[in-house]
Amino acid sequence: MPAPTSWRKNEMGIAAMSFRRKTILGIATIEAVLLLILVGTGLGLMHQSNEQELIKRATTIATLVATVSKEAVLTNDLASLESFVQEIMKNSGLVYVRVRNRDGVVLAQEGNDRELMRPFNADQLVDDANDGVFDTYAKIQVADTAYGQVELGLSTREIYDALARARQWATGFAIIEMALVALFSFVLGRSEERRVGKECRSRWSPYH
Repeated sequence: MPAPTSWRKNEMGIAAMSFRRKTILGIATIEAVLLLILVGTGLGLMHQSNEQELIKRATTIATLVATVSKEAVLTNDLASLESFVQEIMKNSGLVYVRVRNRDGVVLAQEGNDRELMRPFNADQLVDDANDGVFDTYAKIQVADTAYGQVELGLSTREIYDALARARQWATGFAIIEMALVALFSFVLGRSEERRVGKECRSRWSPYH
């Protein structure tokens, strides 16, 4: 059987290489898009879950402090308040705790001096805590009458540390996944390249 001409060889090679590249790029692109969606969605859900947990914890602690310190606020028992606030500060993640009376006078406080010196502004979301401290409060009240307020700050560092670790893990997983996909695509491309080459040779054969 006569050998194919030079231009036919080149055309077959170009067709095979083009198909292989398209296969690899196509699969890799689809995989990259799916990974981005998966990782982005996962990190978003994780952030939302951690945010809700932190807000719930901060609100629970503030409500507990308000309930337990109610009697001491009503009787102006500063010694008991100081002792209780110091005990509360043993909770992990608490940055500061402050108890005020109905006139806004501080009865007891404990924690980071810098945070205690700042004007109190309650945060609605963890992302609002630009200083790394989620600030919240609870009213000290009997029936519908307010007698004071508990203010506290909870560190957001744990949330962002957890997200950073998850992001690093996801990035490593994505790199490994992309490498495996590239290898699979290359093997598949080579297999399809041979098949396309055979079809081209068969099509261009002078005896076909």
